[in-house]
Amino acid sequence: GRMAFVECKATGKKMRPIQENRKKQLEALGFSVYCLDRVGQIGGISVKYNPHEYQSYATDFILSHPISAVFLEMGLGKSVITLSAIFDLCLDSFLVCKVLVIAPLRVARDTWTS
Repeated sequence: GRMAFVECKATGKKMRPIQENRKKQLEALGFSVYCLDRVGQIGGISVKYNPHEYQSYATDFILSHPISAVFLEMGLGKSVITLSAIFDLCLDSFLVCKVLVIAPLRVARDTWTS
């Protein structure tokens, strides 16, 4: 398997110098490292996310259960559901300050292009 690292920041915030150094170290080891500061970066383009009812339900479920899993078919939005919940937990309610996202290399590379 492959692994990539994602740093979630408040809107407009950048990585601190120590985080930039760690990013360079991880990239030198062959890992992909991404920094997200808004939901619109998902997929590498700025988009407005209008979730389907089941996606809103799944996001709310994650937010209200400390341990949860999302089992959906391919293409039904597991990534955006999970990342929406992460952004809410990190940037809205401040309940979480660090998140480790583990994803297949292709998914991480195609989802976060910068």
